[in-house]
Amino acid sequence: AIVDAVVYAQAANGLVPTGVFEAGSAKSLFRDACTASYEFLSTDAAKAASLLSEAGIKPSQYTFELTVAAYDEVHCAIADIIVENWKALGFNVSAKKIGTIQNNDYYKYTDTTPTDICDDLYAEELRKGAFEAILFDYVAFSADPFSVLAPFAKPFSGRGMDMSNPDEYLLTPHITGYDSEEYNALMEKVYAEKTVANRAEDLRAAEGILMNDLPIIPVVFNLSATVTSSKLKGETIDYYNVLQFKKCSISSYSKYQAAGKAYINANFAEMAFTQ
Repeated sequence: AIVDAVVYAQAANGLVPTGVFEAGSAKSLFRDACTASYEFLSTDAAKAASLLSEAGIKPSQYTFELTVAAYDEVHCAIADIIVENWKALGFNVSAKKIGTIQNNDYYKYTDTTPTDICDDLYAEELRKGAFEAILFDYVAFSADPFSVLAPFAKPFSGRGMDMSNPDEYLLTPHITGYDSEEYNALMEKVYAEKTVANRAEDLRAAEGILMNDLPIIPVVFNLSATVTSSKLKGETIDYYNVLQFKKCSISSYSKYQAAGKAYINANFAEMAFTQ
């Protein structure tokens, strides 16, 4: 249902997204080589209700918020669907949609409070870990699955820094709140293994632990869509899904150029058209 609402997405079947390498080459992708099917990434409302009942949990006793960026229309649509499904199980849950406000922080170097910039309250809550549950894009920063999985191991979680007070830099480590001895040890083993090809099975095992404990719940893999004319030739898409036109050609170019010049001259007289 979420994929249908988003359109340019596919249901996530793991945490490591499509496009991340199995080892050190694009010839084999981590997601394609993973044969595991994670039980808790399936949709079964009846089973969810049954598991809650077996655990003695009364959803009506729980109230919490799902933080989401108010300025992201797609994320808000996803959050609304998630909230409605949690409500259907009996939880008292709402979407906390927050965005930007005008900056009100005093800047000592200029002895002013700049008002021409905005503070992103959503991003601040994410960085500080000041949320109960949060919806966000979890981006693979490299083609190595270690970059996706490592932040959930406490020794590799990074160090977010609160710089709001220039006189006292406070670290905000490990905002996931997840701390598994088994997972930490496995990621230490992966880190120590310098032969990339030998890490693959351990990285898949690590993803399996996360998809059982679920400190993070993958929802969708984003997709990109483009529309191009059949007369355009030679365009390529790079690893980051950005269209490249460096080697492009287009048939009947002179006709397009003439039409473009006429359109600009007729509608945007203030723009100088150059060949």
